[in-house]
Amino acid sequence: MSASGEIELSLAGEPCPCGATGCLEVIVSGPTITRHAPTHGWQPTLAEDAAARES
Repeated sequence: MSASGEIELSLAGEPCPCGATGCLEVIVSGPTITRHAPTHGWQPTLAEDAAARES
């Protein structure tokens, strides 16, 4: 039995560390959402932008 994050949702998805592609873990992970958000119209607020520069 595999972990719940290793459920394949898309054969054309991004590669997963488990060796498969399009796993739930890769699609809904924080880094993936952050990477794809700007291409879907998200823009950081001034406070978020300032916090990112401070870290």
